[in-house]
Amino acid sequence: MSKFYLTDPNILTATLTHQEFKIYHYLCKNYNVQKHTAYVRLVDIAGLFQLQTKEVEEILIKFCQIKVNDLPLINITKEKYTIYSMPSHKKFLEQIGFKQNNLYKGFKAINGYLKQL
Repeated sequence: MSKFYLTDPNILTATLTHQEFKIYHYLCKNYNVQKHTAYVRLVDIAGLFQLQTKEVEEILIKFCQIKVNDLPLINITKEKYTIYSMPSHKKFLEQIGFKQNNLYKGFKAINGYLKQL
């Protein structure tokens, strides 16, 4: 179950390069479904995809401009610390049934889909 993660199929309609698509999937994989928080660490992404941190920052800024379901892929809030959120991914998870601190409905819905296959 550690390699299991959900991604909105509407992401396929977004104009992303192959590398940006892989980075977005990496961000979805590290998204905390229970708390609805994004785990984004620039150094990890840069190391995994052999990029410089400046290039990763540029890609994340581009993600802020790309919208899926009328929501940006990533929001960046710079205060004392840089905070990242993934509003389109959060909305997708809530539509399936994954509410914050209540995962039962989401896993029940996924189990139902899997039984249909």
